[in-house]
Parts: sequence; structure tokens; C-alpha cells
Amino acid sequence: MRNAALLSSLVLISGCAGFGKLAGDGMGFPGGNPNAPGGEAENLRRARGEAAAELPILPAAGNLWPGPPAPLPTLGDVSKDRGRLGDALPADAGGTELPEGGSMSAGEQAEIRGGIQDFSSGGLPSVVRDDAAHYGAGQRAATIVIPNGDGTSTVIAPDGTVKTVKDSPTTPR
Repeated sequence: MRNAALLSSLVLISGCAGFGKLAGDGMGFPGGNPNAPGGEAENLRRARGEAAAELPILPAAGNLWPGPPAPLPTLGDVSKDRGRLGDALPADAGGTELPEGGSMSAGEQAEIRGGIQDFSSGGLPSVVRDDAAHYGAGQRAATIVIPNGDGTSTVIAPDGTVKTVKDSPTTPR
């Protein structure tokens, strides 16, 4: 009965889609390397010591090189081409050119002069309320001592004055 159950379980398991991977990962031939990479690529065949087909490199027919490059323009060529501005512009770019001594308008309005807007008539307040005393209330009674590490300390008093004093030998570190 056990043999029949074992045989039927193997038949049932072989019908599963993942059995091939399970068998391939867990079973192998005796003497085989279980850590060897699998595959049939040309480099893997060469790594295993098998022969690989190599195609020779053959010369291509015809002239592959395009010929000598075009000569670089000289300064005379550049100055000669400067007068033909229309070559650099698209065909639909029309309009008149700026006359000699003319100025360009970049959309500046009356209240903008030289790229700077005048805010003198704006709605900004002329006086700003100082709220520093409100946020620092209750913290003014303590003096802050910062050791500098060279035998001196920086002392910040409650009124904001800063001074550097030499540490006494009894000051713990």
C-alpha cells in the first residue's frame, strides 16, 4: 500500500507546474556541481570548456569612410555671412528691423523704470512692531556660560553683553 501511495503521489506532483523547478533545484546528477550556473549561452559553454562557434570578422564591401571633413570657415567667411541675417531666422519671421539709435521695449510699463518697480507709494507699513521682548520674556534671568576648551569661557549676560573670562582652577569640566 505504501508503494502505491508513493507512486500515486509522484504522479500527482508531476502534474503540478512547479515540479520541474523543484526537481531542477533540489535534484541533480551525481558528481554534478549544484552551484554551477544554468543556461546555454555562448559564454557559459566557453566557461564549461565546450566548443563555441566563432564567426570570422570579414571586411565590408565598399568605402565606409565619408571622405575628408569640410574646411573650417575663416574670419572672412564669417564676416561675409554676417550681413545675411535672414539665413538664421525662420521663413515666417517678419517685421521691421530696429532703426539705428532706436531702443527696444521689453514690455515695460509706466511704473517700471530700468527694470525696477517703484514701491514708494505701496501699502507697506512704515513702522514694524518689535515683538522680540514678548518671545524672550521669562528667559532673561539666566547667564549663559560656554566653555571654549582652552581655559577660557564665553559668558553671555542677560542684557546681551558678551565677554570672555579665564576659568578658575576649581571650575569642573
